[in-house]
Amino acid sequence: MSERITGWMRALAIALVLMVACATALADSIEVKLNASAKVYSSLNASARTVKAPKGLLVSLRACSKGWGRVVYKGKTGYIRLKYLDRVNPLKAYVASSATVYKNASASRTLTTVSTGTQVYVLGVEGSYVRIMNKAKSWKGYIQSGVLTSSKPASAKGGAVPDQLEATAEGCALF
Repeated sequence: MSERITGWMRALAIALVLMVACATALADSIEVKLNASAKVYSSLNASARTVKAPKGLLVSLRACSKGWGRVVYKGKTGYIRLKYLDRVNPLKAYVASSATVYKNASASRTLTTVSTGTQVYVLGVEGSYVRIMNKAKSWKGYIQSGVLTSSKPASAKGGAVPDQLEATAEGCALF
């Protein structure tokens, strides 16, 4: 019975963390930069006015939903696909189980593999993939979000299961 309660409590804790992290509006804005030139829309509408923003532009991410981010630049609000945004201050994360890192946000082109416990930095999200950089900053690639954790995994023999970081289409769990 205690195993059942412990598992239930762990699941509740993970759900609470993700609910807070995935809130539509961020408590504080997060400084992000464009990783490529991209269109910024005046509203979440395909026919909305757009402006072209240059690669490297720094903006404040205020909210996100369904793969889109609401950003502010010099007091002006716009909307941009999250795949074009990288955190200025990447999040430290760890690989929970050995995984493949891809060159793009699909499983089509392998970049490398990473082993359990490898420290990486989260730059951004693209669908169910997370854009990461290795600790040495010698490569950037994409990994399935479910294999990342916020804390270093315990040894293979025993230990607690760390909370997994998930990229979601509904919010900014990794921003």
